[in-house]
Amino acid sequence: MVVDETADLSRAAQSIVKGASFDNNIICADEKVLIVVDSVADELMRLMEGQHAVKLTAAQAEQLQPVLLKNIDERGKGTVSRDWVGRDAGKIAAAIGLNVPQQTRLLFVETPASHPFAVTEMMMPVLPVVASRQRRRSHRSGGTT
Repeated sequence: MVVDETADLSRAAQSIVKGASFDNNIICADEKVLIVVDSVADELMRLMEGQHAVKLTAAQAEQLQPVLLKNIDERGKGTVSRDWVGRDAGKIAAAIGLNVPQQTRLLFVETPASHPFAVTEMMMPVLPVVASRQRRRSHRSGGTT
């Protein structure tokens, strides 16, 4: 999914959290990667937090990566740990000692496009957010909102 400066950010935030957390993201049609233009990235992520999503720090994502992914290859693609497929966001957060509100539906983290979370189908409510400087380049990478 791509979000640019023309999007209704409140509606986009609600739809993204709902879509990326539906059935704990095990369905292949769920949102897997969010690409957002830089100019609206911070506001969109703030609005997502208002929809029961928790933003992870880079350090927290680094802690989670070896828990959730194994055998990461030279392109960054890993094998998802089956123990975590379809698990609740709160249980995933707890794996690194992070306490989140009970109603948390989604964990998200800003990553580069080459990050293992962005190139591996996670099948869990962990959403990589890739900020892009250019709208044109963003649209080549995914669908639009």
